[in-house]
Amino acid sequence: MTQLLSAHSVGASGNHAGTDDVQTLMRRSPISVILVSLLALAACGEADPTGGSPAAPNSIDPAPTDPTEPTITPTTPITTPITTPSTTPGETPRYDAERMRADLAAARERWTAQNWTSYRYTYTPSCYCDRQEVTVEAIDGHTVDSGGLDWARTIEQWFDEIDAAIGTAADIRVTYDATGAPTSLYIDVEETIADEEFGYELIALEQVTDSLDAFLDDDYGCGYGFAAANAGQTVSMVVGFVDIDWEQGPVAGAYDLADLDGAIHFGVDLMANWCDDVIEEGEPEPLVDETWNIVSGTLEVSPTDNRLATGTFTDVVAVDADGHEHLLGDVEIANGMWGFFAG
Repeated sequence: MTQLLSAHSVGASGNHAGTDDVQTLMRRSPISVILVSLLALAACGEADPTGGSPAAPNSIDPAPTDPTEPTITPTTPITTPITTPSTTPGETPRYDAERMRADLAAARERWTAQNWTSYRYTYTPSCYCDRQEVTVEAIDGHTVDSGGLDWARTIEQWFDEIDAAIGTAADIRVTYDATGAPTSLYIDVEETIADEEFGYELIALEQVTDSLDAFLDDDYGCGYGFAAANAGQTVSMVVGFVDIDWEQGPVAGAYDLADLDGAIHFGVDLMANWCDDVIEEGEPEPLVDETWNIVSGTLEVSPTDNRLATGTFTDVVAVDADGHEHLLGDVEIANGMWGFFAG
């Protein structure tokens, strides 16, 4: 102890205090004894008499083992490969993929059973975009009006989007109604990327029972035939006569649509410059993306005078580029400019 005290007791002049000085100091005052004791304790905490490293401060000895508790032996690591969804490395899907696929399959079956070949629905997008309401119109699974949004989908296309996302997207949340249609959808493609989430909330969904006629808002009179389109000019029906003399005006009677030149067009600005004598610079031009040729049905022509006729189409059937037939129902179109042509 005398050695430790000599290492930490320093006089005013900076010289080490001797053993006699320490004993004298201890005899003089109880307070001095306390100070010397504290110095000795501090010295014991900093030095290791064996010459090893200083002890770690605030260390806690482990508690004694309870001999009555069972010993836990580490198990052998699993080496069998585990199949996981192909998400981005480090991410784990926050959904049950198998349950999601089962729900999707059941929804598809309900939707197919409805046999809604034509319908319209309104929804609000839930993404980092314009959140205004959008109305989508579909004819036999073909989008004819999508509010100008490229990513608008038919119900069938939404099914495909969900199917493709299961097992690859970081998160998917979807609900279906009694028809099977997805009423709400949220897909987070990748957890580490911001603003790529997308989805929607369904507001209204209705079947269109009278098919094509329900979408044709405006009649376009001109020439020898009948033409109509929807308000957005994204779908049109045009039927013209071939090798028929109409010098006396439209002739009343029934005609087989297989003998006429008729088609359903899908595209953009389909009726732009229709029967227009002068096309101004910068005016839009019709852009046809897809054509369905009319192959059967009946047309009843009802003229009122030389310049006006009404065409009533019954059981219109068109065939797309893949050879699939589409029953488009009954359509009524008026031509108020019979015999006029641009030129």
